[in-house]
Amino acid sequence: MPLMPNLACLIALLTSSAAFAGVLTVTPGTKEIEKVRVSTEAKAKVANRVYSLKLVGAGLRYKKIALFKADVYVGELLVDAPETFAKTEAGALASLANQKAAAIRMTFLRDVEGEKVSGSFKDGLEENKAPLDSENVKAFLEAVRTGGESRKGSTLVVIGEKLSNGKEAVSWETGSGKVTTITGDAGFMNTIFSIWLGKIDDSGLENLRDEILGLKN
Repeated sequence: MPLMPNLACLIALLTSSAAFAGVLTVTPGTKEIEKVRVSTEAKAKVANRVYSLKLVGAGLRYKKIALFKADVYVGELLVDAPETFAKTEAGALASLANQKAAAIRMTFLRDVEGEKVSGSFKDGLEENKAPLDSENVKAFLEAVRTGGESRKGSTLVVIGEKLSNGKEAVSWETGSGKVTTITGDAGFMNTIFSIWLGKIDDSGLENLRDEILGLKN
């Protein structure tokens, strides 16, 4: 029986591989956040495409629960041309247009279910009025949801790329090393990275963004 059009389209968008040792090979520095050593630079490799990335900044993402703050992960932003990246609330997301590649590296400080990570990302996308009904965005969220639990101490990675054919790709690497790459039209990378660099209505995520951009003392 032939696949339904939407399902066939979704499968066509996904290219998964568990063969990578890791899409991001980092050089750790001396700075630590919650006992996590922050990178200074990294080599990103997706398929046969290789990029040298430099750290923009790092910070703590927490979740406010009633009167408490639960630490969730340490996030790092790396880009290939940091000298053209605007470290301002208003300019950060737009300045990704100057990058051939960028990465968000998340080292988790607690166990979080895949559905909760995906739900958090979806909230961020909704806040930025992202096209949640687009096949690319749905494919990304589905890869996050089905990627399994983010265990304490595991590292998850999002890499965005500008491809030579005018398309853009976003890769999601789970804590177990499974990589899913989704290809979309121009603007797809900015759509996904708006979760961390766009409009934010979450104090814990806002804290992460502001620490990455150096906006907090």
